[in-house]
Amino acid sequence: MTLPTPELHTDRLRLRPFCDDDAAPLYALHSDPHVLRYWDSPPWTDPARAQRFLATCRRIEEEGTGARVAVERVSDGAFIGWCGLIDWNPDFRQRRTLLVSGVARTLWTILLPLTPSGAIGVFVIVAADFGLLFSAGIFNPSFTTYRMAATPDAFMSRVGTSWSVGAKTCQAAFVIAGGLIAAAAGVRGALLIAGLLCMASALLLPWREARFSTGPSSPSSRHCSCQPHR
Repeated sequence: MTLPTPELHTDRLRLRPFCDDDAAPLYALHSDPHVLRYWDSPPWTDPARAQRFLATCRRIEEEGTGARVAVERVSDGAFIGWCGLIDWNPDFRQRRTLLVSGVARTLWTILLPLTPSGAIGVFVIVAADFGLLFSAGIFNPSFTTYRMAATPDAFMSRVGTSWSVGAKTCQAAFVIAGGLIAAAAGVRGALLIAGLLCMASALLLPWREARFSTGPSSPSSRHCSCQPHR
């Protein structure tokens, strides 16, 4: 899976993919001890390092593991630095994590009404609680990120407030409903209905690709680097 290098524009800067003509200014940048005084490696002494750098840019783009962009000044087109995201793992993309953890968190409640008595029952309850908390711990921040990306900036505060109020209201309503069902059908019956409803809630996950109003989420990265010119 490739990761196309983006091209971004601001009033004063242009962030673009590297090209072969960047070898000379790139070497001038990385061979300057003053510019690299806070860098994690010594200044370059071999001009061939610039060619290897550009080859790495093309390789990580083809592998889909990162992106490096050259930063140039709009006013005169001067190369002034670069920045990049590397070590992106495409197997842990946000949407896949959201869907997998969203389905996983719905599967544990159904085990509770099927729990036998004795030590085995205690083990099943502990395992179900652990699985539910683990899945929810992954899903909740993923869904929060997804919701923020899918919400226009102008409505962000209203959506956040509505979500908070709605969640607290629904929690209280379902606690009351669960008590009424338990009084009529027993505790196991109430847990069985709750488990089936939890499993059915997986149908409400965003299975279709969404068009984000604020732009798609950036790929997660374990390392971000930025190299300014002096």
